[in-house]
Order: sequence, then structure tokens, then C-alpha cells
Amino acid sequence: MASLGGLNYQRAGILLFLATFFPPIPSKILSQDNLIWNDPKALEIIQRGRDLRSQMTIDSLFQNYQAEAKGHVYFFIDGALSENRILVKADQIALDIFWQAPAKTKQIIVGQRSEKILPTNIKYHLDHLTIVQDDFGDSFLLGGGDEIKGLAHPLSLNSKSIYDFQISDSISISLPSTDNIKIYQLNVRPKDNGTPGVLGSIYLQEATGAIVRMNLTFTNSSYIDESLDYIRIITDNSVWNGKHWLPYDQKVEIRRESTLLDLPFGTTIQTQFHIRNYEFNQDLSDTFFSGFPLISLPGVEKDQYIFDTGLLDGLSDANYTSSIDMDEIRKLALTLSSPRSLNNLNRSRLFIPTLSSVYRRNRAEGSFFGVGGSSLNVLPSWRVQSNIGYATSTGSPSLLSTVTKGQIGNHLSFQLFWNNLNDVGTMLPGSSGAMNSLATVFVQQDYSDPYFSSGFSASKSWRLGSSNLLGITGTWERHRSAHNVMVGYPPKSGLNRPIMPIDTGSNQFVEISYANTGGGVGLQTSARGRVGQINNDFYTNLSADIQAEKHSQKLRLDFKAWLRMGVSIGTNSPQFQYLLGGRHTLAGYGYRSFGGHRFGLLRTDISRSLWFPWMTLRIFGSTGITGNSNPPTPDLKPPSPTNGLKTSVGMGLGLGWDLLHLDLGRGVDQGGDWEFIVSVNHQFWKWL
Repeated sequence: MASLGGLNYQRAGILLFLATFFPPIPSKILSQDNLIWNDPKALEIIQRGRDLRSQMTIDSLFQNYQAEAKGHVYFFIDGALSENRILVKADQIALDIFWQAPAKTKQIIVGQRSEKILPTNIKYHLDHLTIVQDDFGDSFLLGGGDEIKGLAHPLSLNSKSIYDFQISDSISISLPSTDNIKIYQLNVRPKDNGTPGVLGSIYLQEATGAIVRMNLTFTNSSYIDESLDYIRIITDNSVWNGKHWLPYDQKVEIRRESTLLDLPFGTTIQTQFHIRNYEFNQDLSDTFFSGFPLISLPGVEKDQYIFDTGLLDGLSDANYTSSIDMDEIRKLALTLSSPRSLNNLNRSRLFIPTLSSVYRRNRAEGSFFGVGGSSLNVLPSWRVQSNIGYATSTGSPSLLSTVTKGQIGNHLSFQLFWNNLNDVGTMLPGSSGAMNSLATVFVQQDYSDPYFSSGFSASKSWRLGSSNLLGITGTWERHRSAHNVMVGYPPKSGLNRPIMPIDTGSNQFVEISYANTGGGVGLQTSARGRVGQINNDFYTNLSADIQAEKHSQKLRLDFKAWLRMGVSIGTNSPQFQYLLGGRHTLAGYGYRSFGGHRFGLLRTDISRSLWFPWMTLRIFGSTGITGNSNPPTPDLKPPSPTNGLKTSVGMGLGLGWDLLHLDLGRGVDQGGDWEFIVSVNHQFWKWL
């Protein structure tokens, strides 16, 4: 039967994918100047592909096909470098797809289910929920024409006058009952980078010019929607009867940012589809293809479709491992063009690094107001982001300015800061910036132990593979203690809590950091090592952070564990100690009542949705220890060590998509008591 034969070729397609696309990009691709553009061989292969796509003949052995496509559509909030994605909405789609020679297509959405993890009113364009059957035809149309419209395909009839082509690699593969198939990878770019066009690579069969794979993005002038940061596309085809290359896997990423504000986050739509179970030469009437080519069954019928995988089964791949393919597209596009031609966002925007950079209130500054701005391509591929502020109670201005260059696989940045607010407990924060301001205003509690720094730093980071990040930072700065500017409050007010003094003076250090996102296995690790000098003391700081998550579909439970540890050697400076006690560390003990220059803290959470999305039940437990690695200094009075392990347990509720947390904890050892904690979901803290 034809369908059984097709299955063998699909397996061969998988082997082709593994053999071709998992090895690193050859080094010659990263040095495009060593290759020739528009040489006769490249143009000959392109012409062959154009001729194949323009043929209107009907193969008597290949009159039509139908297949099944299944996939996921995810909507994320993510950082500017597409890291730390937070899932907002997940959809699972099932399609019946049909094709008939010479160019008739139809797709029917037969199954669909979705879940909102966070509140959103997003509505997808219909083509975000379907696949591409004809490798986009002669021109690209995305988002129903709202994103990209009428953009010439590299194999369209006039493509040679629009694009440059370059052979960058070739491979040969063997398939059953066929001769070796030679495939060329050709890079493509517009002749004028300022015009609309594609950037990336297409893989073509030498003998026929058939498209095997496409890795593409677009120049900035291609985007109709001004909020688009980028669109990246990967299509993989598999071969049938050694002749016909048909859709196999497809991935698309569409990222947007605000057109007016340079925020620390944007949104990304990611689609992943697998096309399988081809059947050929079915009895399909001409009238079957009449009407709209994309249709959807009624909601009741789509709800009855039985999926063979879970709604979130593809989430790990979407969050981690598949992103390496998308990053390779950007790397290649940067070698083919200039960063200026890839940046679609407004050159100048208001810059808001965090919500608390606009307004915050605390014991060291009183009320603080800030404003910022950013500019793209002041120099080629450089971004400048600056924020200035003013503290009303001290009359002190502040400045934070960062210049960043995005490079292939890494980033280089320089930072200048003046009167920058810091917290002694940075590694173990008691609250997000915005929640700390609310607590200061409404319940007279400041959960920071502030001090100020002024200086400059330089850092460079490298992304290694799909889930590893390596960084190095060098900093020179001057530290100064803060003073409590909150006066006139009742004696029992938390705003009267003394501000911890620090060692003032100059501090310079070099820090190496490493992070691993785990590649989708639910394990994230990071480590930092710092060697520095503060005044006359040489010191070393070492810390590690391990987070593990696991979802049990059977028990409908989420398990989380978080282990942190650190040691500071060679100095007794209070700003380098670790503080435990109270909210988010050891609930039920005095807030930051324990401290030392070494610590360990383990927290575990088990949660279950009681009434999705309105209520989630959570139980938690924490155990921690602090101690001193250096001889005590009489003139400094830091919080005392724990003198052994301290443990707390508790229970809490997550309200409204688990955004607001209400926790009740109890310290179970000597000195422990009850504590009620109000906070927001920890994954949003870096933006608050």
C-alpha cells in the first residue's frame, strides 16, 4: 500500500534531519566573505528550483494526497533575548490536509483545545493554526497579510533580480530504492538589505531543485506590523518515492514588543507542527476544493477530537531545545546582513527596565521617581539604554546607563551607574521591588537592606548550545551606606528597622557565571564565582542555585524544589553576607534575623489547582543554615548565625492564575512563630 511505503520514507526523513541539522554549522558559513555569491552553480540550482515550482504537469502516479497534521501553538511572555519564557496560553491543533494537482489545497481544523495559564485576550490569525503546504508559493503571506504580504519567494520567477545566492554546504544521503540524493544548502539575502526580503538558507535537491528545508527570517522593511521584533521559520520536507518532497515538520516564531516602550519583556507566538500519515491518490472530487482553503469545524466537533498527546507535552521543547534552531537562523542572518537591517522596532523608545525604576518607596530614598530612554543603532548593532531618577527625601539624583552590542552567539555590554540602589540580601530577596513599595506605603514595612554604589562595569556572555550560558563581568565601584530617611512613624512601625551599615569604599572584582536551563527536563542550575578586593581585603564569593520542577498528570500535582548555597571568604563586609529569616527564606522567624558569610537554603513546594484559574493550594517547607567563614570583627554587628538548621513549614493559596500568593508559615524550631505573607508569583519579580 502507498501509505506503508510512505512511512518508510518518513523514517528516512528523520535520519536525514539528524544527519544534516544537528551538527554545528560549518565554520565556513560563519565566514561568508570566503564564499562566492551568485556563482553559476548556485544560479543553476536556483533555476532548477524555479522550473520545478512553475511546472503545471500532472503525474499520473501522484494526483493528490491527504495527511494529518498535529501541533501546538504557544503564547509566551519572554525576555528581550528570548530567555526565561513564561507560558500564557497553550493550544493543541489537529488538521486534515489535502492537495490535488496542479495547485489545489485545503486544510480543515478537526480538533482544538486550549488553556489559559495567565489572563489574555489574544486571538490568532488563522494561518497561525495551520501549516504551509506549498513552501509559501511565489510570495510570503503571514498573519493574514497583517504581518507580511506579497514578499517574493527565493524561488519565484523574478527572484534572481531580487536576491543573492551562495552555496555554503552540500551533503549526500541514501534512501531505499533510490540513488544517492545530493542536497545543497544555499544562503539567500536581498541584493539591497534596505528592501523587503528573506534572509537565511534553503536546502535544495541538486537533481530537481526541490525544497528539502528552509531556515528563514526577514529584513526589517518586510514587516507590516511595527510591533514585530522578528519572524523566524523552519520547514522540513520528507521525500516520497524518491521524487516528491512533502511537508514533514514546521516551526514558526513570531515575537513582538511595544512600539512606544522599551520594556524588559515581549511576547512570542511559537507554533510546532508534525505532518504524518500521508495517503495518496484518493477519490477527491473537484468540488471538494471549492470555497475557502482554510476552514474549521464547529467548536463542539473540535472539542470531541481525541488527541494522543497532552496539551503541554511539547512545552519543554518549545521552551528550550527547539530555540537553538531559531537562534541559528539569527546568527546566519547576521552574517548575511547588518544588524540594522534586522531591527524592526522603533529606534527610540521610553525605557522601563523594571516597574520600580519608574516609582519606588523605601527607607533609603523616600519616594523615588525615574524616567528612561533607549536608542537602537546609535552605532552599528549597539543599543543604548539609560534611566535617570531622583530621590525626594535625599535630593540625590541617580543614573544607570547600559550600552549593549548583540553579536553572533554572545553579547557585550558596558554599564555606568551613579547612586545605584542595592540590597544586602540580593541573592535572597525578601520582596519584588514593586511589592516592597506597596508594603512601605500601606503596611509600613520595608523588606530591603539598602546601600548605594557608583561605578562602571563591562560584561560579555556566550550562549553555548541550546541551554548553556557563560558570562564574565568586571566591575569597579564605590559603596556607601544608606541612612533611614523615614521619620515620624510609630515606634512599632517596620520603617523604623535600622538600616544595616556596610563597609564603605572601593570594590573591584571579576565574576564568572554559568547557567544551564536543563534543555526541558525541568532542572535549572547556575553558579557564580567572584574574585575581588574591597578596600584592603581580597575576597572570594562562590554561590550556586539549583531549581527542579516536575508535573504529575496522574496526581495533578506540581512539585518544585530550590536549593541555594554560597560562601564569602576573605572579608567580613556586611554587604557580602547572606541573610535568612522571614518571608521567602525561613517563614516564621524574625525577618533577616540570621546572617553569615556562608549559607544553605532548601525550599520545596507542592501545589494543586483547586478551582482553575482562580485558586491553587500549596504546601511548602524550608530549611536553612548560616555561619561565618571568617573570624568575627568586633566593630561590625551583623545578624547572628542560625547555630544549626532552622526549619519552617506552611500552607498557602495562589489566587487568579496563581499571580497573588497568600501564605501562612510557622517556624518549627526555637524562636519560631506564625507569619502571614502576601507576595506575587516569583517568576515576575525581575520585571517588578
